[in-house]
Amino acid sequence: MNQLIESHLEYLAEAVENMTRMLESAHARIDEQKREKAEMQLAIGARNRKISILEENLAELDKVREENRRLQAKQSQAAEHAAKLLAHVRELQGKFTP
Repeated sequence: MNQLIESHLEYLAEAVENMTRMLESAHARIDEQKREKAEMQLAIGARNRKISILEENLAELDKVREENRRLQAKQSQAAEHAAKLLAHVRELQGKFTP
């Protein structure tokens, strides 16, 4: 075979090998990026679910606080009423006790 043709064929074979290595490297990077993307999507999904749960908890917390204020007001009214009743009972005891 002609030396020039043989030299070109060797050059082309080397170029093909280099391109093959570059493509394999590129595919490896693409696969790694796909894996990283999938992991990030899972992490983002988990974070979004956590945010949703926290928002729901926050909304419930506001309801619970309002209910707590309402119950504290009711308890305060009941305590005032009980104190008045006790005062009336003592007053009545004083009138009917010799």
